[in-house]
Amino acid sequence: MLLSSPLAATTDMWREVIDTLPAGWRYVCYDPRGTGRSSAPDNAYDIVLLGQDVIRIMDELGIAQAVFCGVSLGGLTGIWLAAHCPDRFTGLILANTAASFPPESMWTERAEGAMATGMEQFVQPTLVRWFSPEFRESGAPGVRLVEKMVQTMLPKSYAGLCAVLGRTNLVHHLASVKCPVRVITGSLDQSTPPSRADELMEGLPQADLVTLSAHHVPAIEQPAAFAKAVGGYLQRIEGKRGSL
Repeated sequence: MLLSSPLAATTDMWREVIDTLPAGWRYVCYDPRGTGRSSAPDNAYDIVLLGQDVIRIMDELGIAQAVFCGVSLGGLTGIWLAAHCPDRFTGLILANTAASFPPESMWTERAEGAMATGMEQFVQPTLVRWFSPEFRESGAPGVRLVEKMVQTMLPKSYAGLCAVLGRTNLVHHLASVKCPVRVITGSLDQSTPPSRADELMEGLPQADLVTLSAHHVPAIEQPAAFAKAVGGYLQRIEGKRGSL
C-alpha cells in the first residue's frame, strides 16, 4: 500500500499508523514533490505531475498494482491515479479530502504569502486546522513534528502545491474510479467537513464511509483509530489484493 500525505507533511507522519496496520502488507510512504526528501524543481506543479510521480515510484520499485491511501492533497492525487491509471490500483482510501478545494484565491494568497515572507506564518494556522485544541496544547510529539515540517518546507514548494490545490477539480473524474474505495472523514474537520465526504460518496461507484470523531489529520492525532479504519478496509479487499 502506498501512503500519501497532506500539504507540508512528510513521511514521518505515518510512523504510528504503520505500527498498527495489518501484517502481511508492504507499506510504502513517499514525500510528494517539493516535500521532505523529494526534490523541489522550479517548474509549475499540477495534479498530473503528482500522479505521474507516483507511477514512477511504483515502476522503480517493481510494483505492478497497489492500494493507495491519501490524506487531503494525497487523496486528491489518489483520485487522479485511480481514474487515469485503473490497471495499477486495486483499492483507494480517501481520507479527509475532496475532489476540489475552492476557492482558488485562498491558495493564491497562501502561495504569495509563502514566497513573500516565508513559512513561519503558516505554523499555527496549520495546527489549528489539523488538530483539536487539547492535542495542540498537549505538547505531543505529533504537534512538534508538524511545526518542524511546516517551518522547514521550502516556500517555492509550498506555493507550487498550493497551486495544485487551487486549480484542480476532479469531481467529474469520480465516476471513472472503479476500484473499491473507503472514504474517511472527521466529524470535526473544518478543512474538509463531512459534507465534502458526502460529495465523494455520491460520485464514487464503489465506496463506503467511515466517520471518526476527529479534525483534519487523525492519522497524526488519532493514529490507532485511523489505522483501524484503514485496516478494516484492507481486510475487506484481502481477496482482491495485487502485488502490494
